[in-house]
Amino acid sequence: MATIDGYLIALDAKSGAVIWRTDTFVDRVTMNYSSTGGRESPGTNIVIGNSGAEMGARGYVTAYDLTSGKMSWRFFTVPGDPQGPG
Repeated sequence: MATIDGYLIALDAKSGAVIWRTDTFVDRVTMNYSSTGGRESPGTNIVIGNSGAEMGARGYVTAYDLTSGKMSWRFFTVPGDPQGPG
């Protein structure tokens, strides 16, 4: 499940126990992100988008491994500052 405060949590369907929990935000200190959309599960990944453009943050889509919760890849949907690091 995805939470509005930016966590992606895998739960055991029978017991409800947390299997893993991962932070989906790239910056919790200087940016105001949110995570309000649903997630998709293609293949061995869970894909979720984060937003915050109305609060000055760059949107992005990230894939996380279904079994471990580790990030597989990330794609920013808004270009970054050409003078910046990424």
